Amino acid sequence: AMGFNELRGDALAVVNTAFAQAAVEALPEVPLWKQPVTIEYVKDALRLIIGIVVMLMLYKKILKPMFNKLTEPLALPSAALSQIGNAEAGNGEMQLQNEPKLISSYNQSLDTAKQIAAQNPRMVASVVSGWTSGNAT
Repeated sequence: AMGFNELRGDALAVVNTAFAQAAVEALPEVPLWKQPVTIEYVKDALRLIIGIVVMLMLYKKILKPMFNKLTEPLALPSAALSQIGNAEAGNGEMQLQNEPKLISSYNQSLDTAKQIAAQNPRMVASVVSGWTSGNAT
């Protein structure tokens, strides 16, 4: 099919040679700050840093004051305690001293609230009723 004819003097020679290669252009080195992989890493790092800063600001401005307010000891002013004592002393249901000490710890406040609740359940019921009806006193 090639038209090879030995009578004419056709000869076939197989030679293993490499193809001619085009000259390879040397591309200029891309700076580190222009490489796409580096840019993506920097974007991810900035997102992480901004997220951490936002979380810290949220903690310092909102959560920390809220936790401090929730954990500070409850203390009733002495005037409020004497009013409660004077109002209930006439009924004989609750006896408080005229000059109560300022309650400084949470446990003391809790014990006082338990005593008041045990001695005067009507007052506790009215307070809870006020809370549930939305009328804060």
